[in-house]
Amino acid sequence: MSIPPDMAERHARVLARLTELGLALAERTFEEAEAAETPEQRVALVKAFHTISRSVRQTVALEARLARQQALDAREAER
Repeated sequence: MSIPPDMAERHARVLARLTELGLALAERTFEEAEAAETPEQRVALVKAFHTISRSVRQTVALEARLARQQALDAREAER
């Protein structure tokens, strides 16, 4: 299923930005977890880090999936 090029470009920009923001947030959360003063704080921050890092991984996976689909669409268009 092919999507218009302008939409694909916008999706790619959004996903790239979400990856950047998520990674920055994950890094800050990791640093805060390392500096946590209590075990409770550390546990909460580690849980937050886990959630954020999972979101980043899913965003990267979606970027890869969209790239594969675009390549497939391009090959089919050449036929």
